[in-house]
Amino acid sequence: MESSSNPTEPLLRGSCNCGQVTYVSSMLPFAISLCHCINCRKTSGAPFVAFGDYQNTALRWHGSESRTKPTIKTTSSAIAIRGFCGDCGSTLFMKYHCRPDVTHVAMGTVDDGSVVGEIVKPCEHIFLKEKAAWWKVSDDDDGIARHKGFDETFQRRLEEWEAKGSPRRASC
Repeated sequence: MESSSNPTEPLLRGSCNCGQVTYVSSMLPFAISLCHCINCRKTSGAPFVAFGDYQNTALRWHGSESRTKPTIKTTSSAIAIRGFCGDCGSTLFMKYHCRPDVTHVAMGTVDDGSVVGEIVKPCEHIFLKEKAAWWKVSDDDDGIARHKGFDETFQRRLEEWEAKGSPRRASC
C-alpha cells in the first residue's frame, strides 16, 4: 500500500515484525497518545498502544504480497479502520473516519536507529476507563494528560462527524 504523495527525505522508518510492511515518513509525529481502550489492548496484546499522529501526505507505505493474503489487512469499526500486517499480524495504524487527513501509526513499529531529530513525548493517556485492571498508570505528575475516553477536542470532532451522518472517508 502506498500513500498518494511522495515524501521528501525520510525522518524515520518503520516496519511490522516480519518486515513485509515498511514505511517512511518525511515528518516526525506531531503528537503521541497512549490508548488504553479494549480494542487497542485486544488487537495488540499489550496494556496500551502508543499512536503517533502523522499527516497522510508525509507517509509512504510499502508492502510485498505474501503467498496467501495481502500484506496490509484492515478491520473497521463505526469510527475507524485499523491496519495490520497480513503475514505477522502486527498492529500498524489507525485512521479515524472523522479525521481522514491523519494516520495514527503504532509507535512500536518505528525503527529506533532511523529517527532523525527528537520525537515528542506522549501527550495523553486516553480511554483510562477501559484500562487493563492489572496495569498501573504512574501517579507521577509527568505532564501527560489523562482522559477517561477521548480528549474533549477529539470527542467534539467525533460528535460533529456523527451529526453529519458519519460519512466514511478514511481509506488505507
